[in-house]
Amino acid sequence: MSSFFPLAIPFIAMFDMGNSFMVAGTTQAIVETTAQQKKHGFDLRDPLRILLKSPPFVVYLLMIILAIFKIKIPMEVLAPFTFISHANSFLSLFMIGLFMQISFKKSGLAVIGRVLVYRYLFAGILASFVYFCLPFEHLVKIVLVLVLLTPISFLTTIQATQFGVDEGEAGFASSLSMIISLVLMSAVVLFL
Repeated sequence: MSSFFPLAIPFIAMFDMGNSFMVAGTTQAIVETTAQQKKHGFDLRDPLRILLKSPPFVVYLLMIILAIFKIKIPMEVLAPFTFISHANSFLSLFMIGLFMQISFKKSGLAVIGRVLVYRYLFAGILASFVYFCLPFEHLVKIVLVLVLLTPISFLTTIQATQFGVDEGEAGFASSLSMIISLVLMSAVVLFL
């Protein structure tokens, strides 16, 4: 998206920040707390414990705190992480390929279909609302529509398997969502 809309990078970054909080641990905390709530009632410490055990969430929170206080990390400290970060895209695709198995039951295909239909139906409704009803400038509307149509996060695939979802089903749903999102996002860029 940044190559098509370089002026939209701040909007994309804002979405990514909010989305990271959800994907990096908040949704997992909600699911686990809901499951535990049936056993012993709600306790605010449960989701906080889960969030503080999520390395991506803790690192993201730490980086936001550093940014708020305008604390800069020296480049010497960041150098090894910069090298490692270049492998991020490859590792994400590798893990999705590792999880992808096209050997699951027909009932699994029905579940994948329902998940994707609900996900893109809801995204379509929200995208229509954003584009036709919100009083933002055109560029902001396009960016919001595009981020609503992004694929299922890779971290969600890992979390789904932790909750007992078949690895093949989770990986296939994530991979299929990439193809669907690529088509939908390309259509938005071409026609809007």
